[in-house]
Amino acid sequence: MKLKLLLPFVIVLLLGLMPVDRGLLQAQRCMQDQRACIPGQTRADACRTILTMEPWRTDLWEALAEAHYDAGEYNAAVDAFAQGQALNVLTIRGKALYGSALEEAGQADAALAWHLALAQAGELPLDQYPLLAQQLLAALRVIDAESAAQAWLAADPANPHALLNAGLLALLRSHEAGLVLVEQAAALDAGLVPLARSLSAAVARAQLESDPAYQQLLLGREAANLGYPLIGELLCAQAVQINPAYAEAWALLGELQQRNGRGGLDALEQALALDPESTLVRSLLALYWQRRDDPAQAAAVFAQLAQEQPETALWQIEAGRATGQAGDIPAGLAQLVEASLAFPADLSVWTALAEYCALYQIELNTYGLTAAREALRQAPQDPAARSAMGAVLFSLGDLESAARYFQQVLDAQPKDTGALYRLGLIAAQQDRLDDARWYFSRVLELAPAYAELHILAARSLEALGGS
Repeated sequence: MKLKLLLPFVIVLLLGLMPVDRGLLQAQRCMQDQRACIPGQTRADACRTILTMEPWRTDLWEALAEAHYDAGEYNAAVDAFAQGQALNVLTIRGKALYGSALEEAGQADAALAWHLALAQAGELPLDQYPLLAQQLLAALRVIDAESAAQAWLAADPANPHALLNAGLLALLRSHEAGLVLVEQAAALDAGLVPLARSLSAAVARAQLESDPAYQQLLLGREAANLGYPLIGELLCAQAVQINPAYAEAWALLGELQQRNGRGGLDALEQALALDPESTLVRSLLALYWQRRDDPAQAAAVFAQLAQEQPETALWQIEAGRATGQAGDIPAGLAQLVEASLAFPADLSVWTALAEYCALYQIELNTYGLTAAREALRQAPQDPAARSAMGAVLFSLGDLESAARYFQQVLDAQPKDTGALYRLGLIAAQQDRLDDARWYFSRVLELAPAYAELHILAARSLEALGGS
């Protein structure tokens, strides 16, 4: 008799027809639709409720982590993702999001290691390889960067940027092997042809030299000039490893370290100790002080170089600029005017004088306009001459004319951050705020994070209320 009474319940259990706990049912509804959540309940709360009542639902650890991530609870998201990874239940998407959660939680090293592991396993989303390559190189983790480069190339062999990235890194081991990859990239992307040609010429020049340290220095300088200062820094580091007494290699290493946001003074002082008379060493040390907001030291070095080499306009130009930066604006102007009289056929003197007048709002209608006009007369198509005229007109308040000149610069050099920033300023003054935001955002994309223009653009964008 008892068996007959229990039989229906046994059947119900076997068929899975026992009533679902109301709390569990409500949590499931909340997971599916935020509007079904009770007041104060979040999707993460609902997910935890389900996991508590149905602990075998290990697939929900990723859902819990994503719910925390979407709510900005990054540390909780990291913990949940870690549990899901330990149980081996994360999807490819979940694994990628785990790395993002680590970054957002301030665990940059862990995020980098995780993304590298995904790349080596062939599980990193293709669009994340460029950032990974950049981050590893910035951290000077060269071996890891090479590993990531090979993984990127294996995952996307027809991508010219994957080939270029691998080629630039390969230069550190073999000039020829690196050049082959860069040329393959150029064959897939015509925009990379000029870079490949310049690099090919640099490799050919280096091969003519018997000194391996000088070979690395030549190639490092060319890589930096082509827009790859990190690769340039690494090549110069190899040069000083090969020849620790090579003053100019130390100097260029220090300059590139500073440009890459890694100090540089130790290397520059080492260069000066090795060759205190070297023009390159002294000028790069002066440039260091100029960038470090100590223009007085820079002005003294440039003035000494100008005295020693009166036939070189560059030192008089830099001495004038540094003098102005040090606070004596009239004296700096006088030095630049004197340079224009001494070197009337030198375009760089006229553009420097025009830009100086624009920067300090001094003698705009006299020296400023005269210098800008002379620069354009000498080189009507030159971006520097057009930028100088744009700067003077901007300072005079002629925004429309200034914008035309800066746009001409941008047409010739689409990545010119100076023109982009000034066009952003003009757009902001004309209340074209969306345009201004676009220009400032573009500067942020192109300029290194430690560069002055990057900082100025970030401040300008913030003043406009962000993107």
